[in-house]
Amino acid sequence: MPAYLPSTSRAPLSSPRGGKSQRTGSLPYGGRFGGGLVCLLVCLLWCQSLCAQQALPTAEGEKARYRVFVEMPRGYVSGICILMREGESLKGSIFNEFGISAMDFTYSLKSDKVKLHNLMKMRGRWYVRRVLRKDLSHLIHQLQQGCYDYTDQKHHISFKLTPLEN
Repeated sequence: MPAYLPSTSRAPLSSPRGGKSQRTGSLPYGGRFGGGLVCLLVCLLWCQSLCAQQALPTAEGEKARYRVFVEMPRGYVSGICILMREGESLKGSIFNEFGISAMDFTYSLKSDKVKLHNLMKMRGRWYVRRVLRKDLSHLIHQLQQGCYDYTDQKHHISFKLTPLEN
């Protein structure tokens, strides 16, 4: 049993004869919950280093490739997303494993707006386009911060990206 949990079978902190304590009460890693805190801090620093990696292309003509999974209430799209930097904009394309394009888009870094191109026929309705523009904009903001996922709580749409090796 760990030393920081109370137990009736352990020796008391003070001796019944009035002598020195058999147990000091100190634990390794510096205190009652020190070991757990050390592990928690190490995990947090590791997660922060994962999110701190550059997720977007920064130089002109540079490309970033991701495995993408977009989950919606009535289905999902999985495949590959490619982002390419062109001047003050990012051009992106999401297509499935067979090469069929789900959507193409352009994100303007200056105006912070997304323009959709070549959207799948079933997703081409005006209200779907509006939600996708907002969600892609939020996803780009997440990528700028180094995080690879975004969930639209209102419409239950989840974007998960995993960087691919070049």
